[in-house]
Amino acid sequence: DAYYTGFAPLSPGGPVTRPYYVFVADQPGLNPASVPGPLETTTFQLRHTGALEAAGAAVRPALRDVDPRIALASTHTLDSRVEERALSATLISTLLLIFAGVSLLIAGIGQYAVVAFTMRRRTRDFGVRIALGASGRDIVRSVLREASTLTPAGLTIGFALGVAVATALRP
Repeated sequence: DAYYTGFAPLSPGGPVTRPYYVFVADQPGLNPASVPGPLETTTFQLRHTGALEAAGAAVRPALRDVDPRIALASTHTLDSRVEERALSATLISTLLLIFAGVSLLIAGIGQYAVVAFTMRRRTRDFGVRIALGASGRDIVRSVLREASTLTPAGLTIGFALGVAVATALRP
Protein backbone atom coordinates (compact mmCIF):
# COMPACT_ATOMS: atom_id res chain seq x y z
CA ASP A 1 0.00 0.00 0.00
CA ALA A 2 1.34 3.47 -0.84
CA TYR A 3 -0.03 5.03 2.34
CA TYR A 4 1.14 4.34 5.84
CA THR A 5 -1.24 5.41 8.59
CA GLY A 6 -1.36 5.24 12.33
CA PHE A 7 1.68 7.26 13.34
CA ALA A 8 1.79 8.63 16.84
CA PRO A 9 0.33 12.11 17.32
CA LEU A 10 2.94 14.73 16.55
CA SER A 11 1.47 17.43 18.76
CA PRO A 12 2.14 16.61 22.40
CA GLY A 13 -0.68 16.79 24.88
CA GLY A 14 -3.79 15.64 23.12
CA PRO A 15 -5.48 13.06 20.98
CA VAL A 16 -5.40 13.36 17.22
CA THR A 17 -8.78 14.16 15.74
CA ARG A 18 -7.71 13.19 12.19
CA PRO A 19 -5.24 10.54 11.14
CA TYR A 20 -1.89 11.59 9.80
CA TYR A 21 -0.92 10.29 6.38
CA VAL A 22 2.53 9.90 4.93
CA PHE A 23 2.64 9.42 1.18
CA VAL A 24 5.49 7.33 -0.13
CA ALA A 25 6.16 8.57 -3.66
CA ASP A 26 7.77 5.38 -4.82
CA GLN A 27 7.16 2.83 -7.54
CA PRO A 28 5.78 -0.37 -5.99
CA GLY A 29 7.92 -3.44 -6.49
CA LEU A 30 11.01 -1.49 -7.59
CA ASN A 31 14.26 -3.03 -6.44
CA PRO A 32 16.70 -0.20 -5.50
CA ALA A 33 19.66 -2.35 -6.57
CA SER A 34 18.29 -2.46 -10.15
CA VAL A 35 18.15 1.33 -10.52
CA PRO A 36 21.15 2.58 -12.55
CA GLY A 37 22.95 5.67 -11.33
CA PRO A 38 22.43 7.42 -8.01
CA LEU A 39 19.44 6.30 -5.97
CA GLU A 40 16.63 8.84 -5.95
CA THR A 41 15.20 9.97 -2.68
CA THR A 42 11.65 9.42 -1.58
CA THR A 43 9.73 12.38 -0.27
CA PHE A 44 7.37 12.00 2.66
CA GLN A 45 4.82 14.72 3.11
CA LEU A 46 3.30 15.03 6.55
CA ARG A 47 0.73 17.39 8.00
CA HIS A 48 1.54 18.42 11.54
CA THR A 49 1.19 21.24 14.00
CA GLY A 50 3.99 22.66 16.06
CA ALA A 51 7.71 22.91 15.46
CA LEU A 52 9.43 21.19 12.56
CA GLU A 53 12.05 19.67 14.86
CA ALA A 54 9.37 17.96 16.95
CA ALA A 55 7.79 16.49 13.83
CA GLY A 56 11.14 15.20 12.60
CA ALA A 57 11.88 13.62 15.99
CA ALA A 58 8.49 11.86 16.00
CA VAL A 59 8.67 10.67 12.38
CA ARG A 60 12.12 9.03 12.62
CA PRO A 61 11.06 6.23 15.00
CA ALA A 62 7.77 5.75 13.13
CA LEU A 63 9.64 5.29 9.85
CA ARG A 64 12.04 2.85 11.52
CA ASP A 65 9.05 0.83 12.67
CA VAL A 66 7.75 0.63 9.09
CA ASP A 67 11.09 -0.07 7.40
CA PRO A 68 14.44 0.04 9.21
CA ARG A 69 16.26 0.82 5.92
CA ILE A 70 14.57 4.23 5.62
CA ALA A 71 16.66 7.16 6.81
CA LEU A 72 15.27 10.66 7.31
CA ALA A 73 17.88 12.87 5.67
CA SER A 74 16.35 16.29 6.09
CA THR A 75 13.11 18.02 7.00
CA HIS A 76 11.66 21.11 5.34
CA THR A 77 8.48 23.06 5.65
CA LEU A 78 6.14 23.41 2.70
CA ASP A 79 6.73 27.17 2.75
CA SER A 80 10.49 26.71 2.34
CA ARG A 81 9.94 24.28 -0.57
CA VAL A 82 7.57 26.73 -2.29
CA GLU A 83 10.10 29.55 -1.80
CA GLU A 84 12.84 27.37 -3.33
CA ARG A 85 10.69 26.61 -6.36
CA ALA A 86 9.62 30.24 -6.76
CA LEU A 87 13.16 31.62 -6.41
CA SER A 88 14.01 31.32 -10.10
CA ALA A 89 10.75 32.99 -11.16
CA THR A 90 11.34 35.77 -8.64
CA LEU A 91 14.91 36.24 -9.88
CA ILE A 92 13.80 36.40 -13.52
CA SER A 93 11.03 38.87 -12.66
CA THR A 94 13.48 41.07 -10.75
CA LEU A 95 15.97 41.03 -13.61
CA LEU A 96 13.24 41.88 -16.13
CA LEU A 97 12.13 44.75 -13.90
CA ILE A 98 15.69 46.08 -13.73
CA PHE A 99 16.14 45.77 -17.50
CA ALA A 100 12.82 47.53 -18.11
CA GLY A 101 13.84 50.38 -15.80
CA VAL A 102 17.21 50.75 -17.51
CA SER A 103 15.47 50.69 -20.91
CA LEU A 104 13.07 53.41 -19.78
CA LEU A 105 15.97 55.51 -18.51
CA ILE A 106 17.85 55.10 -21.82
CA ALA A 107 14.70 55.99 -23.77
CA GLY A 108 14.23 59.14 -21.67
CA ILE A 109 17.84 60.17 -22.19
CA GLY A 110 17.48 59.51 -25.92
CA GLN A 111 14.36 61.65 -26.17
CA TYR A 112 16.05 64.45 -24.25
CA ALA A 113 19.03 64.24 -26.63
CA VAL A 114 16.80 64.44 -29.71
CA VAL A 115 14.89 67.45 -28.36
CA ALA A 116 18.10 69.19 -27.24
CA PHE A 117 19.74 68.59 -30.62
CA THR A 118 16.70 69.91 -32.48
CA MET A 119 16.46 72.98 -30.27
CA ARG A 120 20.18 73.64 -30.62
CA ARG A 121 19.76 73.70 -34.40
CA ARG A 122 16.90 76.19 -34.03
CA THR A 123 18.89 78.75 -32.00
CA ARG A 124 18.90 81.26 -34.84
CA ASP A 125 15.17 80.71 -35.37
CA PHE A 126 14.55 81.50 -31.69
CA GLY A 127 16.72 84.63 -31.97
CA VAL A 128 14.75 85.87 -34.96
CA ARG A 129 11.43 85.21 -33.20
CA ILE A 130 12.55 87.09 -30.10
CA ALA A 131 13.77 89.96 -32.29
CA LEU A 132 10.35 90.10 -33.95
CA GLY A 133 8.59 90.33 -30.58
CA ALA A 134 7.94 86.75 -29.41
CA SER A 135 8.08 86.25 -25.65
CA GLY A 136 10.12 83.60 -23.86
CA ARG A 137 6.86 81.86 -23.00
CA ASP A 138 6.04 81.51 -26.73
CA ILE A 139 9.45 79.96 -27.39
CA VAL A 140 9.06 77.47 -24.52
CA ARG A 141 5.54 76.63 -25.70
CA SER A 142 6.78 75.83 -29.22
CA VAL A 143 9.57 73.63 -27.82
CA LEU A 144 7.15 71.74 -25.58
CA ARG A 145 4.66 71.33 -28.44
CA GLU A 146 7.32 69.76 -30.62
CA ALA A 147 8.53 67.49 -27.80
CA SER A 148 4.97 66.44 -26.97
CA THR A 149 4.44 65.27 -30.55
CA LEU A 150 7.54 63.06 -30.35
CA THR A 151 6.49 61.32 -27.10
CA PRO A 152 3.21 59.72 -28.29
CA ALA A 153 4.84 58.66 -31.55
CA GLY A 154 7.70 57.00 -29.65
CA LEU A 155 5.31 55.33 -27.21
CA THR A 156 3.16 53.97 -30.03
CA ILE A 157 6.11 52.60 -31.97
CA GLY A 158 7.68 51.14 -28.82
CA PHE A 159 4.43 49.49 -27.73
CA ALA A 160 3.89 47.98 -31.20
CA LEU A 161 7.45 46.62 -31.26
CA GLY A 162 7.08 45.26 -27.73
CA VAL A 163 3.88 43.41 -28.64
CA ALA A 164 5.52 42.03 -31.79
CA VAL A 165 8.54 40.75 -29.87
CA ALA A 166 6.38 39.25 -27.11
CA THR A 167 4.26 37.48 -29.72
CA ALA A 168 7.36 36.14 -31.46
CA LEU A 169 8.83 34.87 -28.19
CA ARG A 170 5.62 33.18 -27.03
CA PRO A 171 6.01 29.37 -27.10
